[in-house]
Amino acid sequence: MSQHRFKTSYKAQPVEILMGWDRPLQGFFLVIQDLSDENEPIYSNLDDENLEPDGLSRDLGYFQNKLKQLGIFVPAQMWDEIKSDQLDNVGNRYETYS
Repeated sequence: MSQHRFKTSYKAQPVEILMGWDRPLQGFFLVIQDLSDENEPIYSNLDDENLEPDGLSRDLGYFQNKLKQLGIFVPAQMWDEIKSDQLDNVGNRYETYS
């Protein structure tokens, strides 16, 4: 799976966005981790009841909307690279954005 990370803030708390393409399961994932409390994520695709039974989304736009609802923005390049991972069916890729 590809993993793309971006540190930002949510409700004045530091968070890390982890998104990517899961090559074996053919879907996108998103985790928003509160860096001050790493026990429970703010959001995890695995806990989202609106997703497929495997917890993944086949549409990256779903997570774009999720982040927009939360007021979290990530670099456009990150979206482009994750979409590219899907198109090229990339696995084992790790990127960090600033």
